[in-house]
Amino acid sequence: MLSLSVPSFPRFVSYADEAGHSKDPHRTYLCLAALVAKEESWKAFDPEWRTACAEERVESPFHMKDLAAFQEQFHGWSEEQRRRLLSKLVAAIRRAGAVPVGSVVSVRDYNAFSPSLRAKLKVVVECSRSC
Repeated sequence: MLSLSVPSFPRFVSYADEAGHSKDPHRTYLCLAALVAKEESWKAFDPEWRTACAEERVESPFHMKDLAAFQEQFHGWSEEQRRRLLSKLVAAIRRAGAVPVGSVVSVRDYNAFSPSLRAKLKVVVECSRSC
């Protein structure tokens, strides 16, 4: 009897966020940023992230744009509070072994594409969100 051992490949999961929309007249660029890591790494990451937020009394959802500008739930925070939270969150990301990826697209250039090409690109974007 022949027994073959087939290695299992790790499953990678990404968490992504976008900024901007091609139909927003005030945006000149569309941005997509993501962190990619092994699925099991995210299982350890999630409670660590939530704990860091709870310790600093941060409510969900966390928005970096608000932290950066001391807006919304971060209104009245000191620079020391912001740095302490960021230190904890970045440490969680590093321990997860997450790899940052991203892209930026000019809205003007995107809108210059033909409607059929924009439709094809939309399919690619939608597929990448589920990968």
